[in-house]
Amino acid sequence: MVKNTNGSADRSGPDAGPQILLLNPANTPAQHKAFEPNIYANLGLVTLGTSLQCALRERNVAARVLYYDGALLGDDFIRAYIARNADRLAVIGYSSYTPNYGACVSLARHAKACNPAIVNIIGNDHFSALYREVMRQQQGVFDYGFYGNDVVEGFTHFVLGLLTRELAELTSYAGLVFRDAGAADGVTRCPENPAEFPRLPLPDYSLLDSLVPHANGYHREQQAFYSYMREEGLRTTVIDIARGCIKFTGPRNENGVPLNACDFCGIIPGSKAISSQSAQRAWEIIRNAFEQGYNYLFVTADELPSTFWPLVRDMAGRMPDWYLALRPADRPRMMGYARADAFREGMRDRIDVLMNTLRFDQFFVGLDGFSSVSLRAINKGINRRANDSDDLLRHNLIACQEIAWRGGRLTSGAVITHMGITPEMLETNYRMMERLIRQYSHLFMELDFELLSPIPGSLAFEYLRRPGMARARADALGLNVDDRYLEMMHSKYRDEDLLDPEELTRDFILGCCPDITVELAHEYLRRIRQLMAEEGIAYDCSSVETLA
Repeated sequence: MVKNTNGSADRSGPDAGPQILLLNPANTPAQHKAFEPNIYANLGLVTLGTSLQCALRERNVAARVLYYDGALLGDDFIRAYIARNADRLAVIGYSSYTPNYGACVSLARHAKACNPAIVNIIGNDHFSALYREVMRQQQGVFDYGFYGNDVVEGFTHFVLGLLTRELAELTSYAGLVFRDAGAADGVTRCPENPAEFPRLPLPDYSLLDSLVPHANGYHREQQAFYSYMREEGLRTTVIDIARGCIKFTGPRNENGVPLNACDFCGIIPGSKAISSQSAQRAWEIIRNAFEQGYNYLFVTADELPSTFWPLVRDMAGRMPDWYLALRPADRPRMMGYARADAFREGMRDRIDVLMNTLRFDQFFVGLDGFSSVSLRAINKGINRRANDSDDLLRHNLIACQEIAWRGGRLTSGAVITHMGITPEMLETNYRMMERLIRQYSHLFMELDFELLSPIPGSLAFEYLRRPGMARARADALGLNVDDRYLEMMHSKYRDEDLLDPEELTRDFILGCCPDITVELAHEYLRRIRQLMAEEGIAYDCSSVETLA
């Protein structure tokens, strides 16, 4: 049990004003899964909290902003805290993604039982993907929601209006979702405001310890998982200098799901597919984190050497005086995302800039597919011509070579199943993965591998609930799906908001991968786990038990 070590945040403290609790619940308890603490702060909640804290000070409103991450500390403490302080809690904001959405609902119901006047507000990926379903199914539980990314200012102004009892027209708050009897489906969603991105406040990481200590807990978990962080004295946090993916451009369906995105991607990108800060602003964000004690920065921007190369190039050309004044060994180091094909010939100067100039030393590279047909089936490739060239393994090998000889590190993800996969495809992909990992085992810091889970927001989830969509996609690929099983899934998932990730994965295999069995898919997870153990590579796979 986590103890409250900050009395000022509890009933006995001197601050008797209202409280706004920003909450990231732990994953909903599931059979055969143990609680594994998160190792990174929830930057979205920290940014919301920072913005709201600034607004409260400017308006001289006496209220406390509190941060709590159940994914690090568990939910028992916060459940008890809500019960003890229900009369002081004015607003609770919930960060929802599919694995923790059930816990969001449970805690929100608990809060309402303790004090019906508490305003429960939900946001993040799961809500953004299913905002209509959530608002319909959870009446009396969640009062409002916020859709998408660019909602910091909307959330701040809305909560400030609640606290001061000076609410404007609900349609004036960017990203707000509310029940509306006059709307066609009973719900109104206000547009986001992408123009806020360069105006966002620099995160105040001290909010991590506003209720109970989190910062040292994240640090402890990071060092336990990554031995090099412990050995090299690295302290890590997450920064946001750009967001989006080239595959978010192009058409979307009415739920905002990009039709060009990888099948497994559950990100709802909002109204702007790609956004980046200026080089000057990016350096300000880096300095802010560095001066708050973080020397190893996780840059969340996707495809840094490709999509965000203009930003990277400008950052290298405009290194600020404070950075240049530091000894090279004392400058912050960074890690970030890249596509495997970003390491090909003609792009290596970009990798040089990232690694040698900007001190990136670890890349997150997706290794999904491993064959042309699998790459197309996951909808991950650049284009059909490139996919059909059988260059995927070569790109993966080149990426490993380029990172290795520069002294860098590699963390990778791999989605093992996809629409229409066959036993032969599973074996081919495994053999290619085995070859790559055995050849470069010294390079891998971690491999995150899973069966495809069709979480809301992804095309894979749409296959389960939209009649004919999976069949049309399978026919285009020359692969097989089970139409009869999918017909049952359409009604099962059409209006549902509470979902079991394990059940989603199983239903996807039975409906979209009828040529394999669930047991065979799990056998390949076990084989990959054994491979990781033999090569001494850390791994993350919640679907298989950890080796003793």
